[in-house]
Amino acid sequence: MGARVYKGKDPKSFGFKHIKYEKNGFRATVTIDRPAVLNAINLDVLQELNIAIKDTSWDDNLAVIILTGAGERAFCTGADLTEQEQFLKRPGYY
Repeated sequence: MGARVYKGKDPKSFGFKHIKYEKNGFRATVTIDRPAVLNAINLDVLQELNIAIKDTSWDDNLAVIILTGAGERAFCTGADLTEQEQFLKRPGYY
């Protein structure tokens, strides 16, 4: 019985809204696509990154994952503090 090879899914099939996901040869490129907020990571980005990185890790045709950010000002500024604000509010804090 021959070894099973998993080729992963077509990146377009995921319908991501906050990242770009491409496969080319042995390379997968995942781009955080929120340049207006310097690619700050919110929950939607985390969920899409999780799916894309799992797909790349299971795809036997890929050898490299490139993680990058859209725009020219920043790769990623970290957590989206606007979204996190709801979790930071506590009595007496504001």
